[in-house]
Amino acid sequence: MASKGAGDEHGQLSLSWGDLSYSIAHTESKGGRKQILQPQSGRALPGHLVALMGPSGSGKTSLLNALAGRLPLQKGAVFEGRVEVSGVSKADLPCHFADLSAYVEQEDCLYALSTVSETMDFAARLRLPKETPSAERERRIGEVLRQLGMAHVRDTTVGGTNFNGALRGLSGGERKRLSIGIELLHSPSILFLDEPTTGLDSYQALNVMKKLQGLAEEGRTVIVSIHQPRSQIFALFTSLCVLSRGAPVYSGSAGEATDYFASLGHPLPSRFNPADFMIDLVSVDQISPEAQQETEARVESLHRSWAENRGAAAAAEKASPTGNESCMASILDALPKSTPAGHGSFVTPFVLLLRRGWREQMRDRVAVMFKTFFSMLVTGVLGLVYFQLGQGQANIQDRAMLLTFLSMNVAFASSITTAQIIPRQLSIVTRERANRLYAITPFYLTAVAVSIPPEVVPQLLANVILFFMANLSGSFWIFTLALGLENMVFVSVGMLLSAALPSVTMAPQVAPAVVIIFLIFNGNFINVDSVPVYFVWLREISPIKYAFQALAVNEFEDARFECESSDVVCIQTGEQVLSQLKFTEEYLIMKSIVFLIILMVAFNILALALLIVRKPKFLQPVPAKVTGPI
Repeated sequence: MASKGAGDEHGQLSLSWGDLSYSIAHTESKGGRKQILQPQSGRALPGHLVALMGPSGSGKTSLLNALAGRLPLQKGAVFEGRVEVSGVSKADLPCHFADLSAYVEQEDCLYALSTVSETMDFAARLRLPKETPSAERERRIGEVLRQLGMAHVRDTTVGGTNFNGALRGLSGGERKRLSIGIELLHSPSILFLDEPTTGLDSYQALNVMKKLQGLAEEGRTVIVSIHQPRSQIFALFTSLCVLSRGAPVYSGSAGEATDYFASLGHPLPSRFNPADFMIDLVSVDQISPEAQQETEARVESLHRSWAENRGAAAAAEKASPTGNESCMASILDALPKSTPAGHGSFVTPFVLLLRRGWREQMRDRVAVMFKTFFSMLVTGVLGLVYFQLGQGQANIQDRAMLLTFLSMNVAFASSITTAQIIPRQLSIVTRERANRLYAITPFYLTAVAVSIPPEVVPQLLANVILFFMANLSGSFWIFTLALGLENMVFVSVGMLLSAALPSVTMAPQVAPAVVIIFLIFNGNFINVDSVPVYFVWLREISPIKYAFQALAVNEFEDARFECESSDVVCIQTGEQVLSQLKFTEEYLIMKSIVFLIILMVAFNILALALLIVRKPKFLQPVPAKVTGPI
């Protein structure tokens, strides 16, 4: 089998599409469907920088996603047509299309506290074959960084605003080039970029596009969606596809585009940016009914002219199926010589994800110190409020409420913090899963593992301080075990919410509500025997209930209390307190501990299952019902 190494060699592949269309269910549209892409054909060749251009809503990003295989799977969506790689249908490829291509998203989804070198090394260790020597991997990283003009910032922190607010680091253009560099490590033959100049100033935008032109000149097929490039950027394009309302009005050589529009009676004005001219030409002006009618008529005329023009027929002819042995040979030549390290492996991704997650967490020193400081502050306040509790009648309530507050505080702190973990990383993880860098299981397990020490260590210190400051009874180790397991359960609850919530901002709103529901059934706010029958199931899955049961039995079992003559009610033993709470079962501490462990495992399994279900899924094209040139 012809193959390529782990270095910078890559096979040259073309991409063609024919009768490609995409529509979604839309109740407000005619016929209940909205046509995002009208049937169209085209081709992108090796060595070409192809621009998909058009006004907002024209369908350029949808076309890019359709070609890249990144149209999200959704109910009612229909994706028809054919997409071929060097004449071979995607469905017939000997590998996954992601092994031959790369996709750079519009937003730069990067870990803010990692350096450029660390970011590249993580991707390289998963994308290059496992047997790639360390020296070869470093050479490949260095080559890509030099290729993109980033060798001088390889030790610079990425920075940005994704996770920890505004952090100094790379410029916008450098972050974009880093996103491109990550995708170049496995030497893709076809490169897709969604609006790579968005958010960049004109200089940085030109710099990025020049790098992309250089990549195309090396024999890659580079396809970008772009909104309104400056004239110097437009001059870099080899091929151009101008879209309006989901249909092409021109597809061909970028240098011949203005001549084509001039032949239709729309000459390019003197000293005018061709891109601005074309965008204005194919846009609908809704400033007034008259302007809208006039511009809609112009756009319809452009659509009709292109459909009737021999250029459209030529585009469809070039995009016609041509699969043969030589085409398949070129694809085999572009394949990596062995499986990337992240594919089908658990240990390698687990170790790398654990290292990255821990590094990001520990470098956020302000957050770590802030969490530890406030944990110690709350502990100190509680220790002083409940300092050296005695054995009087009033102290019975004090002890019970302290245990209630501790079990409640652990639940709130753990769940709210961990509920933000996955949403914060979701955009990056979705991209990396779509690129098949790793499976979801190692990611989830490392996310849980990384979240444990910041939760457990401050709590253990707090337990030592508070247990002795408050003069609590019973076993210190049972006290610590019960709170520690409750902490772990609510870390699991937080991870479940984290897997379910799409946004970081939702976590502080949803997590407290979940904790409050569990808190109601802890056994102190409402007696366990007084819970309405329709809420018994909530009582039985409340981690706070089991934690409070274990803490209460540990605290009050075999305890003795003093009575004074002024006391109206005299409780002399801890068993009387437990009897009032209905905590009288045998081996209740052991049972509570077991149930906490079961709940911890169950919540983690549910969270992992939810993430598996939420795996990025994309539409695959089905044969068009009607074929032929547009």
